[in-house]
Amino acid sequence: MNPLNFFQLANDLVHFSPSYPDEILFRTAINRLYYGMFHLIQQELGISIPKEQRKRIHKYVKEKIEGYPFIGDYMKLEEFRVDADYFIASKKANIQDFNEALKLKDRISISLQGTGNIGFESDDDFFFRTKTPK
Repeated sequence: MNPLNFFQLANDLVHFSPSYPDEILFRTAINRLYYGMFHLIQQELGISIPKEQRKRIHKYVKEKIEGYPFIGDYMKLEEFRVDADYFIASKKANIQDFNEALKLKDRISISLQGTGNIGFESDDDFFFRTKTPK
């Protein structure tokens, strides 16, 4: 499966799913942005998860990307995902949260491109394929 499909799904949820309450769409879209980036980072940096690390998979991936300049944005995106997934009674999710998560995703994408590990044909190809339409 292509991790970039997560980004398209996030966009579609927010912009093309009028039959659901907004908050669930924003929560789910933020989750999809995070997991799209989680998988894209693993794919592009060649991070594979050893079987013994599966119970702490998110911590393992963060340890592997600690030295990259996008680690702060990644951790903030993870905070948005945790809030969206677990704090439904105490924190509302809205379009501003989604847009902030989207900005983080875009900044990480640009930073990830600068690692030289991205397997895309060109800079334009990378930007087009990782940019979530608004």
